[in-house]
Amino acid sequence: MSGFASLAAQGATFTSENLFAKKPAASNDAAGGADKDEDGDEEGGDDPQAHESTAQFKAVVQLKEVETKTGEEDEDVQFKERAKLYVFGERMLDKGKGNKEWIERGKGEVKILKHKENMKSRLLMREDGTKKIKANHYIEPRIEMKPYPGSDKSVTWQAHDFSDSVEIKLETFCLRFSTAEICNAFTAAFEKAKEDNKRIIEGGDSSEGSKEANEAAALVAQLSTSEKAESPKKTESPKKQEQAVDEDDDI
Repeated sequence: MSGFASLAAQGATFTSENLFAKKPAASNDAAGGADKDEDGDEEGGDDPQAHESTAQFKAVVQLKEVETKTGEEDEDVQFKERAKLYVFGERMLDKGKGNKEWIERGKGEVKILKHKENMKSRLLMREDGTKKIKANHYIEPRIEMKPYPGSDKSVTWQAHDFSDSVEIKLETFCLRFSTAEICNAFTAAFEKAKEDNKRIIEGGDSSEGSKEANEAAALVAQLSTSEKAESPKKTESPKKQEQAVDEDDDI
């Protein structure tokens, strides 16, 4: 007797149910699913706020705000304009050869500053971006400022510069401004600073004028004997020197 006949003889019944059909998923209640809160929402769902971290991290190193001082806090600005600065000297590769020319030192703001206490004036120029000092000297009364040949926007002069903070060096400078009007205003402010410093040295505005005058004279004498700056000399092609200062209007 076959297997199916034997089962039928024993009273077994057969249904037409598809044993391979997909059965519906059991409800949460029947399967003992996740609990719901009072509002009917499931707890432990995929709510992003439920997984948000509340941990707090403290920096290992605490940096304090530091006040940066420029050295100009005790001075009043008498003049301030943008300009391009040149010095007359040798390039790095021509050191010791005597081949001097106008070399661009930098572009930035040139200022004439007057100290609030001793009332002395100085010239200061910082380079754009880096704020590095490119010119820094006391405005001596004996300085003679001259217009640059062939230009009404530029002036030249010699001064004992202290821009590198290491040594005082007698330099020949040239400043080029964007307009002749600004150049004239600079010259006027520079001449006024010379007169003010002269009165201070002579004792007109200071009780210690004679002492300061002697100290200044000793310093100037020492510098004058140790080093002298050469003035630009006429060459076979003077136009070349003029163009080195004058051809570029980018200030």
